[in-house]
Amino acid sequence: MPGAAGPSASDEGHGGESDGGESDGGESDGGESDGGVGDNAPSGRADDLGPPPERAGAGPPEELSPEERQQLDQHRADLAANDPQRYSDYQKDPDHMRRDGSYDIDDNAREEAKTALDLRYRGILPGDLQRPPVRGQGDFYSPSAGHYYDIKEVSSSPSFSVANFERKLADQFTRGRIPVIDARNTIQANIDQIKEMIERRGWQEDVVWYP
Repeated sequence: MPGAAGPSASDEGHGGESDGGESDGGESDGGESDGGVGDNAPSGRADDLGPPPERAGAGPPEELSPEERQQLDQHRADLAANDPQRYSDYQKDPDHMRRDGSYDIDDNAREEAKTALDLRYRGILPGDLQRPPVRGQGDFYSPSAGHYYDIKEVSSSPSFSVANFERKLADQFTRGRIPVIDARNTIQANIDQIKEMIERRGWQEDVVWYP
């Protein structure tokens, strides 16, 4: 994956591991596409949904101000309310399926679902984005692009370790997945550390930043 021109390496899955709710050094998790980033994106936007907050996917973000965070939270809530069926489907992570076929849906699953809705809405990830069909294949999958994605959330926890986060990204590349770095909840110092690490490893074209 690293070394490819953009996030275009073939992808596979999220092994029975549950990256999605883990908190390693303050981070948790998620994914992107090339030759497919933005392909098959929604052709239109609902009239009651204005343009999304700017950026997402364009590179390392700045730490969100309280006003920007409020705007983004409202935008994500609007997306979920506007597309309830897709929002419901996006909450159903096969890695968290119970024996009876129901799903363990928690706050992390709901936040991942909103992130996926927004990345799809903005055309950053393909319009046919969906949860993988079985366990162990990452957080999301695009049949048209053939890519698997894994969301990695970065928090502002004092225990944040850029070395741990680097290992998480490397693990996703080994598994053939495209990481989505969710920096909504972190501070500028952590964003800067991750940016420097990614530049040092030459991964700039192999990850997606959000928002």
